[in-house]
Amino acid sequence: MDEKEMKARKRQRKANKKKFLTSIYSKRVNDLITKHNLTQYELGQVIGVSEMTISKWRRKVTAPQPALRDAIDEVYNNGFNPLNYAEAFNQKKKREVYRIKPIKIDIIYYASLVSLLVVSLLTIYLWR
Repeated sequence: MDEKEMKARKRQRKANKKKFLTSIYSKRVNDLITKHNLTQYELGQVIGVSEMTISKWRRKVTAPQPALRDAIDEVYNNGFNPLNYAEAFNQKKKREVYRIKPIKIDIIYYASLVSLLVVSLLTIYLWR
């Protein structure tokens, strides 16, 4: 088997896996919505994605990422109890709090990179 054949088989396996995942999770999302009489928005709030993403999953356009697959499996296998997922509807507030911290870390990180660059350029200049 030559290298082209191996690459073609690998691409085919990847495509088959994607089709398999999209069909399974499309069915699960549809079952959750119909069984519990939810809207796409409500299910998206529980899982932590937008209703557009739920729509793409239902239409088999895309497959969920592994972390989101786990969230769908948890809701699908354990059942949907609105009392357990009451916090999910207030996730936007939580996300805003988490977004503040990485910005400060990024500024410190980039400042340290700039200072490292300046020191290295000075070192190169002085070695001449």
